[in-house]
Amino acid sequence: MSPRTRGAAYFCTGVAALITFGSVYAAYDLWGGVPRNLWRVMQALAVLALSGTIVGGVRWIKSWPSEERLKASLRAVAVLGTLAALVGLGLFTYYVERRAPSRRICSKAQLTESLSERKKLLREGLGPLFPVIDPDSTCTELKRELDALEESGECPFLPPTGARCLCGQDLWVSSAPACESGRTTCEWRSQGDREANALGCVTESGERRLRELEAP
Repeated sequence: MSPRTRGAAYFCTGVAALITFGSVYAAYDLWGGVPRNLWRVMQALAVLALSGTIVGGVRWIKSWPSEERLKASLRAVAVLGTLAALVGLGLFTYYVERRAPSRRICSKAQLTESLSERKKLLREGLGPLFPVIDPDSTCTELKRELDALEESGECPFLPPTGARCLCGQDLWVSSAPACESGRTTCEWRSQGDREANALGCVTESGERRLRELEAP
């Protein structure tokens, strides 16, 4: 086998490994994440993709006479451009297919009472390609709520069990809910002559938000 053929073979092997890696990763993530027993295979595919495309491309270009290497490089760039376009198309397809599952997962997370379960579902809803590829806005909204809870102790719309937080001037503790007839929410409410965030029963606008989260 000539050096040029070997270089082309290495390059094509790397491209095939890259496509396989991306396809398997995206497919498994859409169905709940790559199983742990496949991570070593995925790592091997990533190494093969990187080394194959770089080493194969360099060897293939060097196999040409010096006066023809520019044309060979341009052909290699054209191949890589086509590959990049295919990868971009794949990522866009992933984004489109990912949005509905992300919304279902993060809507469920916002309704979940347990803080630890809410965080777990958020990680699943965001997906492994966040923030390169944004999930549904339900997930980014949930992330903002949990970040505010962790960083400044601000209560989310539905305060979770296992957390202490402030809603305006009200302290949330899950053992003493502020609403006896249902879920306690942290919302903008009228309080005498002023309006502020406060704990209490679900308001009309809160009901609309709950219906959106509960919708399939």
